[in-house]
Amino acid sequence: MEKLIRHKEMWAQMNARDNKGRPVPFDMEFVKVSTGELVRWEGCWLTSFHAKGDTINVQCPGENHPKKVHRLLITRFNGAKVYL
Repeated sequence: MEKLIRHKEMWAQMNARDNKGRPVPFDMEFVKVSTGELVRWEGCWLTSFHAKGDTINVQCPGENHPKKVHRLLITRFNGAKVYL
């Protein structure tokens, strides 16, 4: 049986911090709006999210600036399939 994670639980894990207050890295897979391409990022962390909007900002290792992701287009989180 495939591992599942509820959208609400994914947010709690994205916002998790370690004992030193640093964000806990995660892996995610999402659909890119402009092309419909499935993109996978490993070891990234949440920098901010927009409560009234539909995007989050995610920082990837080796990148200088966070990237925007439409939060409802996230399909997998830490290997688990995301559902609403």
